[in-house]
Amino acid sequence: MKKPIRPDNLITDIINQQFQLNSASVVLPISDLVKHSITMLLPTGECNKDSVALNLGMHPKKLERSLKEAGTSFREVLNETRKSITLRTLEMSNMSMTTLALNLGYAEFSVFSRSFKNWFGLSPRAFKRQIKK
Repeated sequence: MKKPIRPDNLITDIINQQFQLNSASVVLPISDLVKHSITMLLPTGECNKDSVALNLGMHPKKLERSLKEAGTSFREVLNETRKSITLRTLEMSNMSMTTLALNLGYAEFSVFSRSFKNWFGLSPRAFKRQIKK
């Protein structure tokens, strides 16, 4: 039920790292940049459209337009990223589902559980049992 503890300058450090990363000569699709930013910001509890836009050095409205032009939305990329992280985490660790839910930015386990069931058709507990077989 508690919000994850984060170092004082974590958001600023992540944003600065992203600006350095974005100044590289490689041009990535906007959805990949957004996924990367989301992955970095989820555990901080500060992952939202405004933070991701700031992280990418653009206005939130421009981020929305860019994602729409790419045929997606912030919500879709966020859910896709959460789903991907969930699968990787379940395959590679024994992290508790509650810890995973908090690391994915969910304030309540029940909301994570509903999302999980929509993604995989099973509850988190049933899915975990199936993986262990």
